[in-house]
Amino acid sequence: MGKQWMNFVWFSLVLVGIILASVIFGGYSSLHRSEGRIDITKEFFLGSCQSRLDLLPQLLDFLKESEAKEMLTKLKQTGKEANTVLHHAVSQKSPLDRVLTLKLEKSQSALTKELIKTFLKLEQQSNSKKSTEAFQTIKKQFFSAQDKMFVERVRYNTEVRYFNRRTKIFPGFLIAKLFGFNKSEYFELSKDLFLGADKTFEDQG
Repeated sequence: MGKQWMNFVWFSLVLVGIILASVIFGGYSSLHRSEGRIDITKEFFLGSCQSRLDLLPQLLDFLKESEAKEMLTKLKQTGKEANTVLHHAVSQKSPLDRVLTLKLEKSQSALTKELIKTFLKLEQQSNSKKSTEAFQTIKKQFFSAQDKMFVERVRYNTEVRYFNRRTKIFPGFLIAKLFGFNKSEYFELSKDLFLGADKTFEDQG
């Protein structure tokens, strides 16, 4: 009877050990993969912001030949500031901290507002078929870039939300503390910014 009891105890301890090891290893793997997905989606989002900025020289050249030249300086300066913050965010290998996240949102939002004003002005002043067609081509490219930013913002926030949730509930918060995942802070981008082109531009008309 005593031997059978000891065998049962050892079997139970081994079983519990296997279960704990599986939970710990599974939790670690899940959080590690989650951080990897956050890094990837961050790169894609920042890349989408860069793609929009890369279109700016084309719009600035168009403005030089238009009747809306007064908007050139402000748009150029806003784009320069957005580019500076974006490069800082790209060069930061660690998670985007709260301050840099807010700076990124502010600079990109400022650029969006200038683009909205510029498009509205050009819509009013396009007075030739050639000029109108060229403007519509540029505008279409910006709309496509804006939609891409929206998609990548949603993907990034989804991954950040998943990680943050997993590190705050049992057993995730214990595993996060055990392996240092709790030291990583990830912040979602504002859901009111980086909207699709239809919400960003069309609703402003």
